[in-house]
Amino acid sequence: MKCETFVDGKFKKTDNVRSAFNRLLKKLEWKGKSFKVLRKTGASMLNTHEQHRHSRFRYLGHSDKSIADKHYAAPGRDLFNEAVLWLGRQLKIE
Repeated sequence: MKCETFVDGKFKKTDNVRSAFNRLLKKLEWKGKSFKVLRKTGASMLNTHEQHRHSRFRYLGHSDKSIADKHYAAPGRDLFNEAVLWLGRQLKIE
């Protein structure tokens, strides 16, 4: 969730997802890429994997494009979780 406010006449923006990600990186002492670059890289890696290709749109947070995608052709959560775990192993974020 993003929050945009004015504090003391200055524009201030907070992004809870980015903040949580940065806290995790600090805790893991991981010297990896930024959140934005990691998001792009993760989607590209998922796209190259035959089994996990279907999960890239959900990974990017895109909504389903049709009723069929939403109700009939959507991969299950277990498959998505498996894809994210695979991606974490590839990026050495476990």
